[in-house]
Amino acid sequence: EHPSENLNRKLEAIIGLLWDIGLAVGHSVRNLNECIDEVKKDITTQTNLLESRFLTGSRKLYQCFTKEMTSAMNAGAFFEAKLKEQEQRHKRFNDSAYNLEPNIKESPGGLRDLQNILWITRGIGLGDNWNDLVKHELISRSELNQIRKHEQHLQMLRIRLHFMANRREDRLIFDLQNELASELGFENNKRARASEQLMHGYYKCAKFIGLINEILLQLLKEIATPTKQQVFPINARFESYNGLLSAKSNTLLQRNPSSILEIFLLLQQHQELTGISANLLRTLHRVKNLINRDFRQSAKNKVLFIEILKQPQGVVEALRRMNRYGLLGQYIPAFGRIIGQMQHDLFHVYTVDEHILNVLGNLQRFSEKNFEHEFPLCSKLFKSFDDPHLLYLAALFHDIAKGRGGDHSELGMADAKRF
Repeated sequence: EHPSENLNRKLEAIIGLLWDIGLAVGHSVRNLNECIDEVKKDITTQTNLLESRFLTGSRKLYQCFTKEMTSAMNAGAFFEAKLKEQEQRHKRFNDSAYNLEPNIKESPGGLRDLQNILWITRGIGLGDNWNDLVKHELISRSELNQIRKHEQHLQMLRIRLHFMANRREDRLIFDLQNELASELGFENNKRARASEQLMHGYYKCAKFIGLINEILLQLLKEIATPTKQQVFPINARFESYNGLLSAKSNTLLQRNPSSILEIFLLLQQHQELTGISANLLRTLHRVKNLINRDFRQSAKNKVLFIEILKQPQGVVEALRRMNRYGLLGQYIPAFGRIIGQMQHDLFHVYTVDEHILNVLGNLQRFSEKNFEHEFPLCSKLFKSFDDPHLLYLAALFHDIAKGRGGDHSELGMADAKRF
């Protein structure tokens, strides 16, 4: 049934009151059949109604609604739609969490990436909260604690931003970074300004959220869109699992740490692989501290890293992946020091590490035939180099000493020679 004239007036009065006190609420008035019709044709409405909660009225009617809603859901289609929605959102931020004024809610590694996981778990019937993911063995208790810690930190930053700006403000804009850092107790020191310490903490949160989002999307895809497992050997240590690189043994990386670098080389050499399996990603996260002084001094590992730079394709994607998973800074400590490093000037919009990776990306374009028309001379010169991997190394180290004081080009030259 449609609402009566009297009920419509009451609803209008409630919405008007909410607007008057500054709450911009979305609203709609539908009967049960109209709700289900909307669910079937619109992903936004579907997502909104997934989050519905009973407030007042007929509990029996609400139970009918939730039952009808559940039966109307197509788990596979919902997963694919939410995945596409996230990919489009990430593209709006150039697939980077390392903007100097990141959006806490919408940027890659932000709150929306966590929320998207919970929307999907609701949509495919796995529960409403992080505890439910533990029950379904999708995350460990340790991962649950880390998720909560990072989620609460970002929520706290966002709430404080709203109060400080006296409006909805989801971006960590320059004008508020110093004030927010001071309010949270950060102080300038010899190594970093207070605002830089604040932002470094943010980027650390974003990196973990990005990782757990990638892992869980893989696992949820297997549940929402089940397919026959396809496993093919790559070599004695690795295999392809549904198009993702996977280790044949769960203890491979602990027994043979050099396999950490081999992962990224194999992804370059096997273009049919679309990424790293969830299990292998988890292992990488656990064992990254194996990349220590002995690991760096290993002749085998030096050869592997240079081999990554010598590949005809995928050099920058390999380095981006290594940085995304916290490995590039482990292998090159000087690079580790500029991860999340702010640049307070009018010329840069990314942190130093992201800027360096963007420079590497532009350099790689000179090697690709599709982009020869952009800078013909640069493309010609690049292809004339006998050892183009040295150009990648030069780009990797060109700003690596930023933020240390002194001439960063001279300091960076010393880092490059040492490497």
